[in-house]
Amino acid sequence: MPEHSDLGLLVLPEAVCLAEALCDLDWRRYVAMVELNFDLTQFYDHVAHRLGQPRMFARSIAWNRDGDPLRRWVMAHCGRHKQTRNQYWDRVRRHQLPLVHSGR
Repeated sequence: MPEHSDLGLLVLPEAVCLAEALCDLDWRRYVAMVELNFDLTQFYDHVAHRLGQPRMFARSIAWNRDGDPLRRWVMAHCGRHKQTRNQYWDRVRRHQLPLVHSGR
C-alpha cells in the first residue's frame, strides 16, 4: 500500500464558489442584517453570477418554498441574528421618524 494517495483532492468549482460566497464576511453581514427578505435577492444574484447562472436562477432560489439548501442556510443565518437585526432597524426607524409636534 503506498504511503501517499495518488488520487489527490477533488474540488467541484460550484462548491468553491458557494464556499467563497458563504464565507465572505461582507455578504454574511449583509444577509444577517437585511431588513426585508426582498433585499436578499442581491445575495442570490451574487451567488448565481459566481456560479455562472442567469438571474432567473437567483429568483428561483429567492422565492422557492420547497427548501432549497442555500435558502435554508440564508434563513437560518437570518434567524441567528434576528435580535441584533431588529434592534438595529428599530434604532434606524426611531431616528428617521419626523418629530411630532404638540397641538400648538
